[in-house]
Amino acid sequence: MGHTYSRRKVSRDSYFGADGNLCAGPKGYAYVDYEYKTDQDQPCKETYYDADGNPYKMKGGYYGVYREYNYKGKVTTEIYYGADGEQCLCDKGYSN
Repeated sequence: MGHTYSRRKVSRDSYFGADGNLCAGPKGYAYVDYEYKTDQDQPCKETYYDADGNPYKMKGGYYGVYREYNYKGKVTTEIYYGADGEQCLCDKGYSN
C-alpha cells in the first residue's frame, strides 16, 4: 500500500501489485481519496476508485462516504453517495 500526503495528511491510499501497477486491495478498490476540513485531522470525505480510475462501488452499494465529527473526534453524521456524487442509499436501506 502506498500513501500520498497533502498538508501532512494522507490524501490517497493506493494498492500496488508486484508489477508496480495499481491493483484491487482487500476491499476491492485500488485507491481511496480523502478530503479534510481544515480544522480536523479525520477525513470528512472518502471516495473509492478502481485501478482504471473509475468510481468503485463498495460492498455496501455506495461509492463514497462523507462524515462529520464532534469535538471529541467521534462520527456524528455519515452520508453515503453514489458514482455521481449525489447522496444514495446503502445496501442497508439508509443514506445517513
